[in-house]
Amino acid sequence: MNDSYKNPGALSLSTAALQLLEESGEVDSILLLHDSPQLLGSHVKCDLRMEEESISAQHARFTLDEHGDWWVEDLGSTNGTWVGGESLSTPFRLEAGQEFELGVVKVRFQLRSEDSGKRPETPVVEPTLIELPEAIRTMDWDDPE
Repeated sequence: MNDSYKNPGALSLSTAALQLLEESGEVDSILLLHDSPQLLGSHVKCDLRMEEESISAQHARFTLDEHGDWWVEDLGSTNGTWVGGESLSTPFRLEAGQEFELGVVKVRFQLRSEDSGKRPETPVVEPTLIELPEAIRTMDWDDPE
């Protein structure tokens, strides 16, 4: 088996997304995959938090490998992670457009490069570093005056 999924990979800004689907197949909401690895579950300390009955506290891990491939790994969840009707027992490499289930939640994996060039309905804002003025950088923040 290819163990490249275990490599944490580099920091990536929104290279991929998980589209949470309604029963009709329409997108209900989107979770952006940023850093690698990212833990998905219902626990408050998860990177990707889903408050859904069929999602375990620590349900699945998403990892970006050194080749730019994203992997999903079920973490022994109660309701499983399913691809093509099969329960995952080992990490699985995701393809753009791949549909799978986390418990009973239907999900579609999308890569940012798959964007059609259309402007998204809800813009995604990437973090921007700014240079602070010297007066603020040198300010003594512990001094109340």
